[in-house]
Amino acid sequence: MRRSREAPEGGATRMFAAARADDGAASGRGISLGWKTSLFVNLVLLVVPSGLVVALPPVLECRARAERFGFFAGETLGACAERGIRVRVKRLDDRLKMMVRGSGP
Repeated sequence: MRRSREAPEGGATRMFAAARADDGAASGRGISLGWKTSLFVNLVLLVVPSGLVVALPPVLECRARAERFGFFAGETLGACAERGIRVRVKRLDDRLKMMVRGSGP
């Protein structure tokens, strides 16, 4: 009677682990960044568009206002944009508070 040759304990596991390591290298995942660099890139990709959404409309509105009417005496583009951004941030803050409290849209 012939006995079949069995692989030693853990042989199959080692084979699959080696295959996974080869697949990871061959898959071409792209650039591998460290966790600190990856965190920084993710934060930049989140904060920059959010900042543009909040800041860009008031700045464009103030520029259009400056071209149409001009500003009042002593008012500047920077002051106008700052006031508009402050209003948008306050409105966003109020909406977030209303959502948390469950009393708003």
